[in-house]
Amino acid sequence: MRRNRNVHGLLVLLGFVALLVPTAAMKAQGVPEDVTGSTLSAVTPATLTPGVTVNLCFTAHLVSPDFEYIDRFDVDLPDGWTIGTVAADSVPPANGCYLPPESGVDAGNVVYWQSPEDLPTWCGTWIGGSAGTDFDFCVEVTVPDCAGAPWDLPWNILGDTWGDPPHEVNGTFSSVACGASQAPNIDVAPLSLSSTQAPNTTSSQTLNVGNTGAANLVWGIAEEPAAIPVQPLSRALDRTLAPGDGFAAPASAPVSFAPAIAAAVSTGESVRAVLDDFNRPDGPIGPNWTVHNGACNVVSNAATCTGSGRATFNSATGTGDQAEMDVAVFGTDLDYQALLLNYGAGANNLFIKVQLQDHHTQFDYAACYTGNNNSGASFGLGFFALSSPFTSAHMAVSRVGDDVTISFTNIDGGAQPPQTYVCSGAPPREGTGIGIAGYAGVDRVDNFGGSGGTAVCSNPADVPWLSVSPASGTTAAGASTPVTVTFDSTGLAAGAYGANLCITSNDPDAGPGNGTDLVVVPVSLTVSGPAMHTVTASVGTPAGTIMPPSQTVAHGATATFTLTPDSGYAIDTVGGTCPAGSLAGNVYTTGPITADCEVVANFRQLTYTVTSSVGMPAGTIAPPSQTVAHGATATFTLTPDSGFEIDGVGGTCPAGSLAGNVYTTGAITADCEVVANFRPEAGPGPSVLEIPTLGPAGGALLGLLLAGLGLGALRRRRA
Repeated sequence: MRRNRNVHGLLVLLGFVALLVPTAAMKAQGVPEDVTGSTLSAVTPATLTPGVTVNLCFTAHLVSPDFEYIDRFDVDLPDGWTIGTVAADSVPPANGCYLPPESGVDAGNVVYWQSPEDLPTWCGTWIGGSAGTDFDFCVEVTVPDCAGAPWDLPWNILGDTWGDPPHEVNGTFSSVACGASQAPNIDVAPLSLSSTQAPNTTSSQTLNVGNTGAANLVWGIAEEPAAIPVQPLSRALDRTLAPGDGFAAPASAPVSFAPAIAAAVSTGESVRAVLDDFNRPDGPIGPNWTVHNGACNVVSNAATCTGSGRATFNSATGTGDQAEMDVAVFGTDLDYQALLLNYGAGANNLFIKVQLQDHHTQFDYAACYTGNNNSGASFGLGFFALSSPFTSAHMAVSRVGDDVTISFTNIDGGAQPPQTYVCSGAPPREGTGIGIAGYAGVDRVDNFGGSGGTAVCSNPADVPWLSVSPASGTTAAGASTPVTVTFDSTGLAAGAYGANLCITSNDPDAGPGNGTDLVVVPVSLTVSGPAMHTVTASVGTPAGTIMPPSQTVAHGATATFTLTPDSGYAIDTVGGTCPAGSLAGNVYTTGPITADCEVVANFRQLTYTVTSSVGMPAGTIAPPSQTVAHGATATFTLTPDSGFEIDGVGGTCPAGSLAGNVYTTGAITADCEVVANFRPEAGPGPSVLEIPTLGPAGGALLGLLLAGLGLGALRRRRA
């Protein structure tokens, strides 16, 4: 609604409200007298841009030849425009009863400027006179789009009813144009991040999300595990390549697939169309398939192929670069399930499989082959071990150029994180077919599909060692938002780890900067082994050994050495430049090693105390004691008292020798004692009687005498 005031301050209904479209009806034109010549003479800017807020300014040329006051000026803006602040950019000329105009917005987006309600009847805000006066008025507007452009803007100028009518002039300003939409433009820097750090450490780097466009940039960051680096194995380890290699009977329990991937998955992944869910009675795989080797059938709502069977789906469209299926172990000790890509003649198609063998109960290998398992060649990783075995998963394979990405998601029903592998060097495309392959009728696959979910950033998932803050935001035009990217190697083994930061935004198209609505920032983390230090060992004195001569230990670890003294020596101390440690027996353990250092073993010669004493107080032995080295001897001097002599030397020391009055022990190997024994000297011996020598006659006489004595004695005994 519009309103007008007359010279008595009364309000009247003014103008009209109209939708502003190119075909909008023009407001009735009058032939002004009292406000002759008044008009809307200019609008700036002449072009409006959707989504951009500007001050839209009008120049009103006000004419009142009979000096009628101008009470109101209004402009009818299109519905749907957002109206902000309304203001006058110039001041009307002062007069005897001047008051500034009031402004506002009436229904229908009618913007007005008018004289205040409380002016005296003979006053007004504007008076143009015969020559007219220009005044500027502005309103803050935002147009949502270019609908209805170019726009015509109806306007009204109303007098205060002084003098002769008419007291109103109106018209339409043509035209205001619509410019190109202002858009954000994402500019991320740097475009890759990497960190090399020790285990159990964290580090941070800054990723800048810039906006070089003209509108707000709304963005978000998701994480995605990147391809897992693996070491290719010898193809000879693939047991399915050995003719006649048997397998155990399948388990009696039915195959348990993880929950099937839906036909459409959450935002951020490709839409996966299930081409065949195999939900039909048991029997041949069906007319939608062409079987090329062996036989392929439906068993318990899953597909299986006997021998080394292969089958391709007849109605698959596209280049044959993408295929997927659900896989699950069947309970044998040897089983593979494969996807076929680029199938043509069947000799050089891609044959990508997941496999279990060696009596394991989980898939533990995968392979990038061509042809039909053992009929073709290997490429890329060839035959390789999975980073973590599993029993079920959704398997998707996608080829871009000569790189083939194998993606396992929904592993064990989501119990494990996704696994992604890349086989490079794929051969030229043989055809556009896609399909499945199996082994000996013991494989089971389900939910075969033909659209890929293996493109970069199609499988976002949490990366445990990576975090970003903030993970989303709005960046104004011309500004940049720093994002802290944190690498955390806690609990990670030494090695290389990869991931992608997937930055989505409302950037509508390519342009300066580095993306449309997706910017991929590869991230790599190299966890180094702990710092290693060399600890060398040496002997301070050549009286023993320390082993080993040197060893290499991780930073913060300890080193252990064995000390062996030579005979007659003992461990004295352990020194050197390494952090002090502890000695237990003959084993020395350093403190935590933080740099190269040396351990020095010091040995000391063993010594013993040899004491001396006298067995009976009849002499002396000197010295009273002495210290001797292991294996040496001790010498003592024995001095008998007067009238005594050395009798012998005893004690606990090894027996030695007495030379004169000097006693030397045997080799000393322990503390011991030498005891000197003395005895009285011997006196003169008894006299010796001389027996005269008998001559021959005397001898004969002595013999007769002795014989007689003997005969007499005999007779007495007989009697």
